[in-house]
Amino acid sequence: MIKSIVNSHAVQVVVSEVLAAVSGVRKDRQGATAIEYGLIAAGVAVALIAGMAAFGPALQAFLEDLGSKLTL
Repeated sequence: MIKSIVNSHAVQVVVSEVLAAVSGVRKDRQGATAIEYGLIAAGVAVALIAGMAAFGPALQAFLEDLGSKLTL
């Protein structure tokens, strides 16, 4: 009977340690996910800025031409 109590306590300790380790990994993964989303947002911002720099003057000329044709 004493062996079963010791073994069940040992199992509980091991299970609680494993759960604590898994919880720590999950928290670390959430931080990594936040960093990944930040990098994606930065990449999108760089792409938008580059696109506006490349096509901005042509778009402005197109819209000004369109505006002059639509004026009453």
